[in-house]
Amino acid sequence: KDVVETVKDGVVRVRAGASVEAAVHGMGHPVFKFLNAVQKSMPNTKLGKSAAGLVRQMHKTSMMTKKGRDRYNYWRKKYIKDGMSPKDARRRAIEETWVEMTGEYVAGRVMDKTMFNRIKDWMNRTYTILKSQFKSVDKLTQER
Repeated sequence: KDVVETVKDGVVRVRAGASVEAAVHGMGHPVFKFLNAVQKSMPNTKLGKSAAGLVRQMHKTSMMTKKGRDRYNYWRKKYIKDGMSPKDARRRAIEETWVEMTGEYVAGRVMDKTMFNRIKDWMNRTYTILKSQFKSVDKLTQER
């Protein structure tokens, strides 16, 4: 009952009546995982370097405020306690903190103008980079 989004075959489905924040939360995780995978698998390409820059920006922005640092530390400790390695827990805590922040941004709950502009800038950069790198994505078909 508490689950508001599910991901299956790369498609995020949000429960009817769920908040916009929940929808953004559900979409944020696959984007973060995609950027992480790209930066690791193609580190010396333009796309790989751009993805690495976006992930660094996510981390830096989420650590700007005390609330962000507190949320990051909460998630990191929780994941370590659940048995994740410290490195994986750190990466996952960054992801969770950032997804929470973008959900608040879209829901209109981010009142700090600097944070608002940083999140907005990150979303615009991400969209621009992905759009320019995957120009003919509509022509691609799923491999079977």
